[in-house]
Amino acid sequence: MTVRTVSRTPVPPRPPVIRPRAGTGYPGPEAVPVGGIVVDKDRDMVARVDEIDGRWVEVSRPTGLSWRVNWMRLRPATEREHHQLRALGRLHQQQRRGMP
Repeated sequence: MTVRTVSRTPVPPRPPVIRPRAGTGYPGPEAVPVGGIVVDKDRDMVARVDEIDGRWVEVSRPTGLSWRVNWMRLRPATEREHHQLRALGRLHQQQRRGMP
């Protein structure tokens, strides 16, 4: 293991960059399912597809956050990411119960 030094402070080597495999997204905007769970690769966030408008897809999270993203920046969510979105929805619901 080589150690880089900056101003005499030891810095560990950088971890390797892990790049996603090519072809893990959708083949076209018509393949993105309305109501389906997807991951925005730019924001690294799980969301539900609300609407498709040409090449733009409107997605939202249970917290009320919604945004538009190009269909090429989406990929299908894994089972773990489906669970993550459901858990986020439950947490948001529990937090809202305590508010007036």
